[in-house]
Amino acid sequence: MRIASLFVGAALPWLRDASEEVAHEVFRRIDRIISTATRQRELTFRPNWVYGANGNLIPAAAELLFRCDHRPPGVIFKEGFQPRRAPTSLDEFRKLDDLNLHLHRFINDQTKSIFVSTTRPDSSAVDSLAETWRPLVINGRYCYEIFAHGGIDVLATFERRMGIKYPEQQEIIFIGGVRSELIRTATEYNDRGEVVSTWYNTWFNSLLNGNHAPRLNDLPNHPKDIHNIQFRSALNPRADPLVENKIESATHKQGQVAALAEEISEKEFAEVMASYIQKSQYKQNAPKELLLKSYSEVRKELNYFVTSESKLWGSFGKLKKALMVAGGIVWVKGMIHTFMHNTTVLERTAAVTEIMPIVGCGLQAISRADKKKKIEPDDANDTGLCLVADVFLLTPLFPIGVLIHIERGIMSFFSRPDLPSMEEIILVRDEAWKKYLNDSFHAYLYSHPFLYPNQQQSSNNSVFREEIEKSLAIEARLVLFEGARTIGIIRAIAHEAFSSSNSSSEEAQVRNNSIGIIQELRDEMPKMVVSRQRQFLLDLPSVVNGRVASSLSHAANQLNQDIIGNITSTETAAKYYKYYTHARGAPGPPPNNIKEVHVHLEGIARHLRSAPPSLPGHLDTAFTMGQSRGLANLDPDILSPQAYLREKAPDMSAEDIHTICMAAALSFAQFLRGSVSESQLSTWFPNQDAKSTQEFRILLALKFGRVHDELKHKNYQGYIGWEAWYMLKEDPSWPQPIVYPVKVDIESYTYRNQVCP
Repeated sequence: MRIASLFVGAALPWLRDASEEVAHEVFRRIDRIISTATRQRELTFRPNWVYGANGNLIPAAAELLFRCDHRPPGVIFKEGFQPRRAPTSLDEFRKLDDLNLHLHRFINDQTKSIFVSTTRPDSSAVDSLAETWRPLVINGRYCYEIFAHGGIDVLATFERRMGIKYPEQQEIIFIGGVRSELIRTATEYNDRGEVVSTWYNTWFNSLLNGNHAPRLNDLPNHPKDIHNIQFRSALNPRADPLVENKIESATHKQGQVAALAEEISEKEFAEVMASYIQKSQYKQNAPKELLLKSYSEVRKELNYFVTSESKLWGSFGKLKKALMVAGGIVWVKGMIHTFMHNTTVLERTAAVTEIMPIVGCGLQAISRADKKKKIEPDDANDTGLCLVADVFLLTPLFPIGVLIHIERGIMSFFSRPDLPSMEEIILVRDEAWKKYLNDSFHAYLYSHPFLYPNQQQSSNNSVFREEIEKSLAIEARLVLFEGARTIGIIRAIAHEAFSSSNSSSEEAQVRNNSIGIIQELRDEMPKMVVSRQRQFLLDLPSVVNGRVASSLSHAANQLNQDIIGNITSTETAAKYYKYYTHARGAPGPPPNNIKEVHVHLEGIARHLRSAPPSLPGHLDTAFTMGQSRGLANLDPDILSPQAYLREKAPDMSAEDIHTICMAAALSFAQFLRGSVSESQLSTWFPNQDAKSTQEFRILLALKFGRVHDELKHKNYQGYIGWEAWYMLKEDPSWPQPIVYPVKVDIESYTYRNQVCP
């Protein structure tokens, strides 16, 4: 695990961006300060996975943490929880007094320090509404919900003793504080200690936990007093003052409009969803259990609140006036654009992490293994491997038996009479590891129905093909839900504006403005679906690689260590000992090659240690994902390089876009063939944006994979049953993806023209 990731939720930017070297320096200094002359101590952090209040294994970032404070949401939701000693750089950190970094003194004496404390839920909590320790005096305070990765486990660090005064608090302490975007709500208490209301942070985004971001359904429910919820932000967040600023209660008339908005939104959502299914790739192969849900079901699933509690009510009057004047339509369009493109409104957590049931099927195995401190054979040797579940995700309990066939292949070299060369061992190890990744990791991402039948037809194991289809459907549903919700609000307020108009010209203005903006919004929604589905696929390789990186790395290192242990063992070396004829009368034992054998084997071991098996890169993973059967029948614009270029450089001509696409496709084809390295690929992009350049490469990888799979399946379409078995015998690669570096001629103009049609 990258220890720098433990700072992902810090309020101090330099800590969030810390390198591994900087992170090590910070931890070493704090470790030194809490150690004594007789006892060396090290900080103990929460593990990546913890047991939630309901007993399920969840990411640490989904564990509910609390911090109570006198400061209102207007301050905390903007600043986060800043430490009382907040260095702005590593140099300033180095100048801090040791007292400011003394964890033990901070806990017991509340000294000014770089730390911020939180408390975790009581393990006896029930009903997924976690109970937590609270101060004896809570009058006039706010208690904030925090969902952040990492955090020092105080009781584990000090082994539940060392004079900790308040063990009942179950403290989790963050170095550098907690950033505002990882704070979800604030519960306000009055002078009598009674709940006044709950404030929701509209900037909350658990995805900022990076590779450790939880899924939406991993997070606990909102506080019980949700009916009193207030939204803490305005349409212009940057104008938000550093003071408490409650939104006015809706008037009776606004309540009537809200009810009408809900009714209209329900009908609108049903219509746009039906239209989308009819026109989209889901017409033939739809995960319809995801798409065919009512507006109210989706709202509940996404933790949305009814329109009367929406932050949009802060602009009720402005919106009404805008619909009644000619120039107001510009303001409405700007609001709609922000509303539809704001990633915090269209919360990506639901879709981006929903794909991760590729690891989800292993959570029961993890739970069983963790409780039993061992892995059952059925868990470790699942026929489908369930990808990360039974192999890659079980980092601390890695079932090395799954990789025994690799070790056996390598160790077979040592049955030969002559010592194998270092090059031979490395080649065999890397080829065996590559085959293992191809047969498990890449084959799972490809998810050919022959090897991975539909989930409902086989077992409860997750099938990546189905998960990616579901996730794309979720992305579509998010956009359509938000669009329907916005249309409902616009139409309801337009109805109110129309009824309160003072002249026929005002009535006409309201009618024309509302009809125009609603039609524009309806036209925009399908484009937004394509854009978000594309962005989901562009994000997915790094999400998957990030989730499996530490586990795959552990697997590779464990394999390497076992091979090295076998190579350097006395038993292996003894196979190559040779004793030569001793000259008559010569002193000492007969000459032998024992020293040479050990030197040779140790040399191989040193090289293996310095160069462990490589892990899949983002472009490798993207190329395999592009071939996935879950992307068959995809809307062509989603993986279109030209569509992406048009989005990023709207002023560029169609001819220029095609020329750029073909040139980039040629360069990328050479990369896929292994002719050039990733570092040799061009970094030029029309808008000179590094992020867009990297996304364009991932898009090309996805598109090349999709083109290859479509060409391949034109030849094999429709083979089932015994015909499929025959095809597998004739062409074993049929249900497998091709992986980097490819041996197919993909550099030809004809091939590239399908990538850039």
